[in-house]
Parts: sequence; C-alpha cells; structure tokens
Amino acid sequence: MALSDGVISDTAILKKLTGRQASYVEDKNVKGGNANIHAKLWISANKMLQILNATDADYRRFIPVALPNQFDEIADPKTGVLQLDPDLQDNITTDEELAGIFNVMMIAIRRVLKNKKIFLHDNTIKKRREKFELSTNPVKAFIEAAFVPAEEIEELESENEQYVKKETVFDAYQLFRRDNKLAITSPDSLYKALKAEGFKDKKITLPANEDNNKTKRYHCYVHKTLKKEWLDRLLGKQETLA
Repeated sequence: MALSDGVISDTAILKKLTGRQASYVEDKNVKGGNANIHAKLWISANKMLQILNATDADYRRFIPVALPNQFDEIADPKTGVLQLDPDLQDNITTDEELAGIFNVMMIAIRRVLKNKKIFLHDNTIKKRREKFELSTNPVKAFIEAAFVPAEEIEELESENEQYVKKETVFDAYQLFRRDNKLAITSPDSLYKALKAEGFKDKKITLPANEDNNKTKRYHCYVHKTLKKEWLDRLLGKQETLA
C-alpha cells in the first residue's frame, strides 16, 4: 500500500485491518462475508506519516522500517550522462541474489515460529514511541541531539558570534542518519527543513585553508553551533564519514 505524504487523522480503519476482529470483505462478483485478516500491511511512503493523537496502541501497531540505501546513477558509456542503471532490476533479481534473500528470510521465519512472536529491539512502548517520532521528524531530533541549546548559545555569543557552515551541518546529519538508520536526505531537503525550524543563514568570509592565507565566502547558519562531540567526529578524531 503506497501513501502520499501527509497526516493520518483517523486510525479507525487501520485498527480494524490490523486487529483480531473479523472484517467484512468481498471479491468482485462474489458475495461478501466476515473474515479474519492475517496478512500484514506494508505501507510505503517517501516520508513517515504523522498520526494525530497517537495512542500506545498505535505505536504497538506501527513498526517503522527505514530504507537508508539508494542506488547511485551511473554514467552512460557512450554519452557520459548520469542515469539510473537500466538493468538494475535484472541485476538484483538473479537466481543467486534471490536464493540469498530466501535464506535470510528463512532464518527470521524459523525464529518467529520458534518464539511464536516477532522479536523487536524496541520492545517497550516508550522505545517504539521514540523511534516513531524520530522517523516522523528526524530533523527535529537531529537538532536536539547535535546542536548546542539556545540558552548556552546566548552565553557563548557574549564573547563571539556563533555560526556553523551549512555543509558542515549536512555532514553531521549524515552521521546522525547513519547512526539511526534513516533514509537518505538531499542537502536542499535538509536545509529546507532546518529553515522551517527557524534556522537563519548568511554568507560569512572565512579562511579557505589551514594557512589562513586565503579567504572564501561560506553559507553559514548564524547563532548556531554543533556540540563538541559532533565537531570531534567530523574532524576525524573518532570516525570518518566513510
């Protein structure tokens, strides 16, 4: 089931479809009747849907599954123009690939049959709520995790104006996205979301190299700065962006 971006204001139908009570169903030109639905619903969307007035039961029903990878474009050997691989579907559905997928699925199926339930790392309502909210608004969660709080910024700016390059913020979000297995976001999409959260940017002249003998104009977020641990990660003291 594919859904457009938006808000779920009434979960009554989803509750009925995912609950244990019988639902009225009918096939074309066939008399309908009540039946228990055992199929699991898979809902795909480009962005995680928001649920108004979500309850604990809603968090139990929904299991967010992020797809953090994407297939890169390749250059056409004749024209050099970047395009999606026209043979991609054939390449990832070979007998060898399908056999591997089947083996992975069988491991999970055996575990479900043995335990008679699906194991989830987020096995408490609180953890499921946190994961759902993270999936719904990852940029807001990123701001809370990576940026120095506003009250501390005011104290820091009593000495110097605080700012951070937009490209540095995007690199930090890449780490955050990888940490939380979130879907890939383009720089423009991230900057647009940050603007909606009140971030303001301007061009600032900064050194263009370590020797400080050249300068360059950079797009920066003003009155903002990343926490030290995030700056350390970006500087490679703990890890790289690879």
